[in-house]
Amino acid sequence: MINLKTERIAVHNCASIFSDFGWIFREQSIGDFGIDAIVETQSNCSPSGKLIALQIKGGNSNFYQTKSSLIFYFSHSHYLYWKNYSLPVFLILHDSNNTIYWQLFSKKNIKKTRTRWKLIIPKTNLLKDSKLQIDKISEKKAIKRKKNLRKVKTTKKNRDFIYFLGDKNSLCLSINKEKYQMSFDFNYNPRNNGNYKLKKLNNDDPFYSTLKNFEKIINKKIYSKEKNLELSLLKIIGGNIEFLRSNIWNRENYSNNIPSYEDFMLAFERYSGLKKSEYQTNISDGFIYIYSEDDKTFEIHTLESRQKQIQNFILMSDFEFIKVFTSFSAWSEIYMDYGGIHKHNFIPLFLNIWDYYWNNEYEMSKKLNTPTNNIDELKNSYRKKYKEFKKLYNKSENIIELSFDFSFDFFYPASIIVMYQVFGEEILSLYSGIELSEEDWVEVDISQTENWEYEPSFFIRQQNT
Repeated sequence: MINLKTERIAVHNCASIFSDFGWIFREQSIGDFGIDAIVETQSNCSPSGKLIALQIKGGNSNFYQTKSSLIFYFSHSHYLYWKNYSLPVFLILHDSNNTIYWQLFSKKNIKKTRTRWKLIIPKTNLLKDSKLQIDKISEKKAIKRKKNLRKVKTTKKNRDFIYFLGDKNSLCLSINKEKYQMSFDFNYNPRNNGNYKLKKLNNDDPFYSTLKNFEKIINKKIYSKEKNLELSLLKIIGGNIEFLRSNIWNRENYSNNIPSYEDFMLAFERYSGLKKSEYQTNISDGFIYIYSEDDKTFEIHTLESRQKQIQNFILMSDFEFIKVFTSFSAWSEIYMDYGGIHKHNFIPLFLNIWDYYWNNEYEMSKKLNTPTNNIDELKNSYRKKYKEFKKLYNKSENIIELSFDFSFDFFYPASIIVMYQVFGEEILSLYSGIELSEEDWVEVDISQTENWEYEPSFFIRQQNT
């Protein structure tokens, strides 16, 4: 409690000094990792667009003193976070005498110790006297970011999101939408960077899904006319593309009781014995795939993550996902356990899906400007099958098996969707429990408390090559 009070006093006094500078101080959420506030300088009483990030520490216990300097120690995790952060990062130290010191986090100001890192802060670096120095540093960073933005020439065909390679071939994104124009550096060097020279996103990039989801977040924020958009997006990026991936996963899944991305990685490391540097991760459509250096591929889930993933694809009527990435035997078992579905309940729902499916096929053909002959033929073929399917319905004990036999591409996934509509969400938890209990899945526990029975279990399997 004392530490929290000390930290709050430090933040308050720090904000007061920046307000005296005439600058805009924006505190970040309490407990946010690595950054406590974002400050925007002002020029002629107007926001300048020049931004800096602050980590604020209060109390003498946070540093050691020498005759001429203060020494602040920090972890390797913080080193990586600040090193890759998109804005210049300043460490602010508030001592017990209410004196506030500052130092820029930079290569020349830090040193590696045996187990940690340290930042040396001269006692002459008094925050209240350093407006001009800090302003110059923020201006240098702003100029660098504007140079990156000028490298990109927008086109009518692709004006919203343009990817390009910035300094040291680091992947950057330029946003040019409505009144917004800004760029972000992901501090990521793509292995195959050919497409980025063409300003396109490589769909085989391991961060492809992460970046596409980031675009959706940006569009949503622009549509809602969110204030301080750039600061909000910087916080989501978190310094580099690894943090972006983690933040997006956590943002999308927290409300569904799905563990954090970091917990998934911890579970995999316990299972495999590998270190973070010995594997790579790809997230796509709710799947977390992990690739080891010896070319093995792993998939990891919890009951909750698998349940939510399947629900998403059923609600989107994604036939391809349902037929390829779910278990026929599990669906069949659930159907039988529930005692089946009466024909008069099944058929109307099935026909609704029928209409949706073919309307979607014709709409897609229209967009692509392709002939519809093949669609017409396939629809007529399925119509004949449907008549036979309807005749056999009451004679079949298991409609999932019947639909599978009639058409793996249409009847089977459509029947799964009908089953979900009739039986409700609870079949998803049953499905996940059945599938993840199969012998190719290994259960992993990362709990470190006595309440382990309330902690989620992780399920990992190695994919067949």
